[in-house]
Formats: sequence, structure tokens, C-alpha cells
Amino acid sequence: MYLNKVSLIGFLGGDAEVRNANNRSFTTLSLATKSSYKDKKSGEFVAHTEWHRCVVFGKLAEFAATLTKGTHAQIEGELRSREIATKNSDFKRRIWEIRVDSIPSWTEPRRPVLKTRMPGRNRPLKAGSSLPEAIAMNFELILPFLRPIEPLLLDESVSEIMGNPNATWWFERDGVVCPEASVQFDANKLRTGLEVIANHLGKRLDEDNPLLHAQLPDGSRLAAVIPPVVRPAPALTIRKFTSRRFTVDDLIARGTLSQSLADFLSTQIREGKTILISGGTGTGKTTLLNVLAQAIPDEERIVVIEDTAELRIQKPNILAAECQTDTFKARISFDDLLKSALRWRPDRIILGEVRGTEARTLLDSFNTGHAGSLATIHANSAEKALHRFSNLVMRSHTQTTFSDTEAEIGEAVDFVVHIERKPGYRIVREVLAIHGYDRDAKCFVIDPVLEANHVA
Repeated sequence: MYLNKVSLIGFLGGDAEVRNANNRSFTTLSLATKSSYKDKKSGEFVAHTEWHRCVVFGKLAEFAATLTKGTHAQIEGELRSREIATKNSDFKRRIWEIRVDSIPSWTEPRRPVLKTRMPGRNRPLKAGSSLPEAIAMNFELILPFLRPIEPLLLDESVSEIMGNPNATWWFERDGVVCPEASVQFDANKLRTGLEVIANHLGKRLDEDNPLLHAQLPDGSRLAAVIPPVVRPAPALTIRKFTSRRFTVDDLIARGTLSQSLADFLSTQIREGKTILISGGTGTGKTTLLNVLAQAIPDEERIVVIEDTAELRIQKPNILAAECQTDTFKARISFDDLLKSALRWRPDRIILGEVRGTEARTLLDSFNTGHAGSLATIHANSAEKALHRFSNLVMRSHTQTTFSDTEAEIGEAVDFVVHIERKPGYRIVREVLAIHGYDRDAKCFVIDPVLEANHVA
């Protein structure tokens, strides 16, 4: 019988093995722990290695089976000892066995050669190739569970990976979405892997909590949904974080905006104008915000609030906070952080995205001494972004009228920049200057700085 709780940190002496006994499959690990003792005669320290047999049952066994020789792992479970007969002898020897309840942390050994062909490329990766080792390290948390899509994860040119419940897989490269027919991913293994990833990130993923939104250590975003919300298999989307820091010159070279428009927007930001950046999903709102924020003077204090940390603003006086939702810890929402941020003495507030009840608090901050702030919002056009902002404010403040809310926005917001995604590129389509709100006509007073129909 297993009795004593133990926690050990060691390395695997060999690959994990899947075994069967009594019509039941399980995984066994040989975990080695190193220690040293001082020899009484010589006075020298002698290294000592002790081996532990670890047995893993249930869903965790499927993950444990992916561990390879040399993996450094922490094992938690229950310990027992038992005697086994020795071959060709009457003697018995005692072994110590751990029934593993969890594997809180692990680091897999680095593989020097990745002999696989990246989708869409004509050359295989060989030893000594230019693939940065950091890419594999960025995804080391999820790679053991997502081996079938490993080539896509390690391909620098792939920006997004999408797996559908019907077992089809797609990826985005240079703004173009393409199918990847070579991926074959068993639905049960995918679900098990997602559950273990969620647990390792402090999230929940089960039938009671079928949605997962998580950020990986490198900044990439992982979103998953499992049955019964989708059928017959889980769906997975990974938006990869690029370590490259785009500059204004990069966006100009890519045709996202012109030099004159970049200079105009930078000037408005330095002068303390409040700007909303609107667009659809994956249009580059966050990238544009990150670039434009570099125009904020260094002497000003910036507070950044995001759902998942994506912005990488290089300024000397900056405080970045991230929401804490869908975790085992207390919930900290956008609105909670935004209310607290007003006490953190910000000159500028940057909100990753306006999407809920925090819109009321954000609008109040715009009108109470925190002008010159930046935020993104989902919308189909620049003017519709203003109306959507109004709708979000009204959701948490129904006592006011729609006209009063839009009048407040007309006074608080100076410019709306709208960006769109086209096959292969992203482009700023509209820039509107906001000069207030006409209560009689019930519309915003706007002046087009850049109109959509003037952009090629």
C-alpha cells in the first residue's frame, strides 16, 4: 500500500515505458536523484545516485509516456516499498516505488538535430542549420503534447496555427491562411495534452470549464475549446509571438502606413492626444499600438493593462499589469486593474483592448486628467469604433443616455486609427479626427485625416 507523500527532483535514466498488467496500462519512469556524502577516511565528498521506480496511471500516464532519457523532472506522489524475488537465488531485495500523482515541472533534454521538413519550405533542417535554438525553448512547455504540429510551431515564418474539430489543420504565413494536410492528430491525445498544459499554466480545462485562454512563457497565445462545446474533437488556435520588435520604419517598408502619416501620428502622441486603434482580429492593432507608443516622451509615466501581455514598450518609467482570469487564484479583471491604475500616478494609460465593463472606467480616466492615452478596440471602421465604445460604456452605466455617452467620447477621444488585414499585408485604412458630438444631429463631428477610399 502506498502511504508516505514524497516530492523528488531528478533525471530520467531512460525513456519512459508503457506497460500492461491486469488488463491495465501504465507508464513507468526510472528517476535518479543525486546526492553526496563525506567519506570518513579520506574526508572527500563522494557522489551517490539513488534510483526510484515511478509508476504513473490515468491521463497523466499519457503525458509521462512522452518523457525521454535525460529529462529533468519533479515528481510528486506516494511512496511504498516491497520485496521482490531475485533470479537464481533465495534472497529477496526491497525496492522503493512511487505512485505519481503529479509532475509539476520538467525540462526535456535539448535535441541537437531536427530532421523534419517545414511546411511550405523546400529544404529540410539539418545539423548546424540556422534555426535559432531559442524557438524550440520558447515552446518547450507545450511541445511534448503537440508533437504532430511541431514543425509548424518551430517554423519562424508561421504566425498562427489553427486546428478545427473536424481534424483539419491550418496555418498563417505572411497574412495568407493555408491548409496543412500532413498533420494527423488523435483527438484523445490532443485533449489530454491540452488538459495537462492548462494545469501547468495554472488554468482549468474540463467539461465544466471547456474554454482555455492562456499565454505561453514566450508571449504566444493559446486558445482551446473542448467538447461538449465543440464536436467531435477539440479546437486549438496558437498565435505565435514574434521576438522581433517592429519599428515605424518596418511598418512603412511593409506598406502599412506612409512616412507622412507616421510623422503625423507620432506628433499627436507626443502632444498628448488620445487615440483609439480599431480593426478586426489579427489585423495588427497591437503591433501598431506598440510602435506608436514609442513616441511617448521618456519623462512620462506609462501604465499598461492587458488581458495577456503582448506589448513590449521600451520606456524607462513603465508599469505593466496583466489580468488574472480563468485561474485557480482570485479573479482580477480589466476593470479592477484600471481602477487601481488611477492610483499608480500614470501620465498615460495604455489598454490592450477595450472589450467590457472597463470601458466606463477608461472613459472616466480620459476625462479626469489622463488624456494622451492609447487603446485598441474591435470594429469594422473608424466611426463604428466610436459607436462600439459607446455601447460598451452603456453596458455598465445604463443610467445615462446614449447621447450623453457619445458626447463624453467626443470630448475625450481625439483620433481613431483603423487598420485592416489584406492577403499578404496589413494597412491603415482610415484616420479620423474627432472634434466633439452634435446633439441635434446625434452624430460625431469628425474630420477625415485619411479616408478609406483614398487608400489603394
